[in-house]
Formats: sequence, structure tokens, C-alpha cells
Amino acid sequence: MAIVAQVYLIYKSAIFMFVSDCQKVYNTLASWRIQLSYSLDVIWGRREPGCGLQGADSDYCCKDDLATLIQTYQRLTQLIHQTEKLYSATLQSFYATHIVTLCLELSFLAWGIGVGGNYFHEETVWQTLVILQTFIVFFLVSLKASRVAEEGLQCVALLRRSLPYYSTEKDKYHFEQLHMILTASPVCISGGQYFSITRAFIVTVVGVVLSYFMIVLQVKLPSVHQQRAALLATNWSLDQ
Repeated sequence: MAIVAQVYLIYKSAIFMFVSDCQKVYNTLASWRIQLSYSLDVIWGRREPGCGLQGADSDYCCKDDLATLIQTYQRLTQLIHQTEKLYSATLQSFYATHIVTLCLELSFLAWGIGVGGNYFHEETVWQTLVILQTFIVFFLVSLKASRVAEEGLQCVALLRRSLPYYSTEKDKYHFEQLHMILTASPVCISGGQYFSITRAFIVTVVGVVLSYFMIVLQVKLPSVHQQRAALLATNWSLDQ
């Protein structure tokens, strides 16, 4: 029991650290996107260098150019890859166990619905709370990780503004390089390159689990009704 408790605590601690690191990566990527937006505004002449930024961001923008943004983005992608490498096994274990757990819990619930009158209300409340807790943990981890991919898409959307015709050749070159880097390999958190955690992935997993629940429910209901009919027929024959 002590070993099981220790492994469980280590696993939960790893999940908590993963959520915290995803928030840090998201904040860093959001800060980089703000710097890119200000740099494009400066190139378009809509804003003076350093205008509207405070602290370190203001100093950065005063000496900022697209070449510097490319370097910082490369460091940021390295940070994301290191995060994936560190938590890949944890994410694979998390989604594998959670999907199986959800399927088992929903199958028990389907069995209880099929039993009907003989199913205790206390068991219904208990199983519902367990299912809600599992879904909440699943959504908490998944949504935090998917925010990284969403922020990366917002960075790509900024590049649709392009550059003015009077931009220097240096800015045009670095803008093309930046566009190629952002669009060639979109940033996201993945589980060892087996799956990418996005909102589409979350919807797919939830759809699969709910489909499994509906199938099990359809299978359980006829079998329970058949058992009841057979039991009633047996009782009736005994009474006769």
C-alpha cells in the first residue's frame, strides 16, 4: 500500500507540474506574440519603438527587430520540445488510464441504468461524482495543454498582415524566414509524437468515450429486459 501510494503521489505530482509548465510555456509564447505585434506595428509606422510596453518588454522593443524574434522563437520551440520530452511518458500514461477509467465508469453506469429499479440511488450519486471528477481532471490537463497550440495559431495569424512595400530587404527576408518557421512546424504539446493535444483531440476523445457509453447502454438494456422476462416466466411457472 505504501508503494502504491508513493507511485500515485509521484504520478499526480507529475501531472500538476505538467499543468504548471504548460502555463509557463503559454505565458512565454503570449509574450513573444505581443513583441511580434509591436514589431510589426513599428515597421508599419503605427507605433513608436517602446511605445505601450512596460519594463523589460519596453527595452526589448526599443532594440527589437525580426531577426531577434526569430532567435527567441527558436529558443521557445526548444523549450516546448524539452517539455514534451520530459512529460511524454506521463502524458501517454495519463490519457491511456483516463480513457480506460472513463469507459469502465460509464459501463458501470450503463449497467445501473439497465438494472433500473434494483439500482440504489446512493450508487448512482457515487458513480456520477466519480465520473465528474475524472472528466474534470481530464479537461483541466487537456485544456491547459491545448492553449499552447491555440497561442501558436494566433502567432501565425499575425503574419497575415504582411509588410508594407517600403520595408527594407532585411525586414522582408526575416519576415519570410519567420513565416516559414511558424507555418512549417506549428507549436503544440504532444504525447511523444503519438498525438497532439488540441481542442480537436479533446473533442475526439470525448466523442469516442460517449459513443462507447451509448453502445454499452444499448447492449445492456435488452439483456436486462430479457433476464427480467425469463425471471418472471420462471416465477409464474413455479406458482402454477
